[in-house]
Amino acid sequence: MGKIIKQNKEGLYRVQNTVSDEYYFDGKWVTEDEVKKLFIEERIWKFLESVAEVEIEFLLGYQVNEKLVTKMEGKEHFSGWWLQKQKEGTIEKDIYDVVKKLVDKYDLKEYFEPLTEE
Repeated sequence: MGKIIKQNKEGLYRVQNTVSDEYYFDGKWVTEDEVKKLFIEERIWKFLESVAEVEIEFLLGYQVNEKLVTKMEGKEHFSGWWLQKQKEGTIEKDIYDVVKKLVDKYDLKEYFEPLTEE
């Protein structure tokens, strides 16, 4: 998914989605920092989704004993899980829930807590 970024004479930006033609920020001209925040938030979501994906579909898509694993009892492909949660309207909550469980399960707090400490 791409973006068209335009800058006006005042140094403000307008961002448009190249797939849907929709404008971010309701088509308003915004500051550089607002655009950067948008891009950072998108990357955070990609990261969280990739963390959840490991838990949901491991070993699917990996080669094990020189054989590609395409089906496993009790496992589903992340894309199918993601689409179902999107249809249910719970994708954000469900991704957060999976990641929070993994932080505890695999003792990953050292990677997350320093980001929120003051």
